[in-house]
Amino acid sequence: MLKLTRTVLLALLFVQVSTASSETSHKVGFVNVPLIMKKSPQVAAIEEGLKQEYLSRNKVLDSRREKLKELEFELKDSGSLSFEDRTALERKVLTERRRLKEATSELDEDIAFKKTDEQNRLRILIAETIESIAREQSIDLVFEAAVVHASERADISNQVLERMQAAFEANKGESVSK
Repeated sequence: MLKLTRTVLLALLFVQVSTASSETSHKVGFVNVPLIMKKSPQVAAIEEGLKQEYLSRNKVLDSRREKLKELEFELKDSGSLSFEDRTALERKVLTERRRLKEATSELDEDIAFKKTDEQNRLRILIAETIESIAREQSIDLVFEAAVVHASERADISNQVLERMQAAFEANKGESVSK
């Protein structure tokens, strides 16, 4: 909330100072970054890349889940086993559940870390694209958050998205990090 208030105050101060200091008008733009993060083809490429990168580990975990189900079924139907054999099977099931849970958690953390890293690279690409458009169109100030209203004239989100799509096509779907 403090950041929002600070941003709005800075914008108001900028507008007030700029109108008071000169008669030259300033051009302001707005970019809907969440929209770009949702619609850019780079996001889909990141998702697909992560899926492919961790496919083998997911398959291993799926296999381990199946083995655990088999062990649990064996434990359920273990009425004819001796007490010692049943206890050993219970320990084996508990141990495998714990190991599977740890391995799943580790994979989820690895995926989340990699996804965050790729999204940060994408955010840098978006910022560079915004900066390029702002320079080309002589935009003095570009907001990406804390905007209550932005007219179509000020909203450059579609231009940024078009550039992102063109860059994606030019790179033939390469990952953001490449």
